[in-house]
This record gives sequence, structure tokens and C-alpha cells, in this order.
Amino acid sequence: LLAGLLFGLSYQSRFQMAAMVAPLWFWALFFRKHKISWLTMSALGVILALGLGVLIDYWGYGTWNFSLWHYFRTNFLEGIMGRVKQYPFWWYVRLAFNRGIPPVSLVLIVATFWGWWKYRKHPLTWMTLPLFLFHSYVGHKELRYIFPIITLSPLFLTFLLRDYPAILKNKGMKIFKNLVVGVNLLLLVIVCFRPANPSVELYNYVYHSNIDKLYTQHEDPFTMLGLPLYWYRKKGLKTTVWKEETEIPKNEEVFIFYKKGQDYLNALSSESCELQYSTYPAWLVKHFNIGGWVKRSRVWSIFKCTINS
Repeated sequence: LLAGLLFGLSYQSRFQMAAMVAPLWFWALFFRKHKISWLTMSALGVILALGLGVLIDYWGYGTWNFSLWHYFRTNFLEGIMGRVKQYPFWWYVRLAFNRGIPPVSLVLIVATFWGWWKYRKHPLTWMTLPLFLFHSYVGHKELRYIFPIITLSPLFLTFLLRDYPAILKNKGMKIFKNLVVGVNLLLLVIVCFRPANPSVELYNYVYHSNIDKLYTQHEDPFTMLGLPLYWYRKKGLKTTVWKEETEIPKNEEVFIFYKKGQDYLNALSSESCELQYSTYPAWLVKHFNIGGWVKRSRVWSIFKCTINS
């Protein structure tokens, strides 16, 4: 009953979790062969959680609503999902590889696909593979949609190393293993001392600086999804969005925000601008801009500039 209640609450928190909850329940029915009474109590827990969601919807909306139906109707029947950017079915492999930082991401991707094939009847496979297939089918893709798979993928890696212990005895693989572990440990140390959203570091800098007016190119950094952020904005701060440089006052010191790497590099090379803040250290950009990755990256920066007329 408790397991079913937790399954239902996870489903209420995000409807796509049905692609994990339902297959796991059927795995218990067909492969674990749990007692029908156990499965019935688990299903009852799910139903209780669904009923709780309906009551909370009524409390919040003031009328009886079945939010799952509205979610399905707007996203799929009315085609809201078709109005946002679409990606091919293999896009999550690319996303996981790039955002997961090779070689760590490569190891986890290979281990996960191997685990899905080798352990086809394992509950981990029944939970993660349906979710992956569902989101691969849906055209719009974001890495956060498959976070449940990413958090479980190291378990598939342990299965792989357990089944093939000779991998770690090979000299070349030992070097590769040390590289993967080293990169992973380094990244763990870094993320332990950085906020989950790197934007917070810029907000903190502006909050404790003498900046009272900030010119921002294309987009105000104190917004998220088009909505203004008041919590991080210090009192009296004025932000002005500009599209052309001619809109910036001439012959006076101004603070300018850039969010693109190419704009950052242009301002960095300008004699009239002085770097005040950047999401990347200047030494990293100067000495390790291999392949020109900076200009293709999202680099939040603030420069103090004096633009001559």
C-alpha cells in the first residue's frame, strides 16, 4: 500500500512518470509474480494518490478538474507540443553525451544500452526503457525529462563491471578507468561549490556591486521564461534591453551584459571595455579556447565600457 502511494505521488508530481510506474507494476505481475493481494494493495495506493490529486486540484482551482486529461488534451490533441522546437528520436543520446561530460557520459550511455539488452527482464529496464522510448517519440526534448534514467544509469555500469570483471584488469582499460574516475571526482568538487543555476552567481555579483543601471543585449538576465525575477534584483537596479549599439549612451561609463560567447570575445578584445564578471575565468578562455568552443557557448558576462561617439 505504501509503495503504491509513493508510486501515485511520483505520478502526480509529473505525469510522465506513468511510463515508469505502470511498467514496474506489470513487471511485478508477470516476472516477480507477486501475490495478487499485494498487487491489489499497491494499485489501491496509486488510486488513493490519484484521488488526493483530484482533491488538491479542486482546492486550488475551485472547481472539479481532472488535470491529467487537460494536460493530455492541450499537449497532444490540441498540438501545443508541436509548436515548440522538435528534435529527432536520437537526440537524447547526443544530449546525454555532451551535457554529461565525456568520457563519463560515454561510459554511462554504453552501460545503459547494454543493460537494457542484457537485463531485459530486470525491473530497472522496465522502469527506464519505457520512459526513454516515450520521450524519444515525443518531438520536443529536454535533458530534464530523462533525469530519472540518468540517476539510475550508474547501476547498469555496476552490472557491466560485475559481469565482465576482466575489463578492469586490462592495462588500457585501467588507464581509461582512472581517467573517468578522475574527471568525475573533479566535476563533483566543482559542482559542490557552485549553485545549481549558474545565473545566481551573476545575480550575487550585481547585488553586491555598485551597478545601478545595466544595459543588456537582447534579453534581461533578471527574467526567467519571460517572467521577471524580483528576489535576486537589488533595490533601485534598472535594466535596459538594447538591440543595436547605437542605443547605448556615448562617452560615459556604462555596464553592459552579454550572454553569448561571441559577444563576450568581441568585448574582451575591445580597448573601450573592461571585463567585470564572467561565468568562465579569463585564464580559461585565454589559454583553453580549443576549437573555438567559447564563441559557441553561453557565456554570461558584464563589461564596463566607454563607447565613443
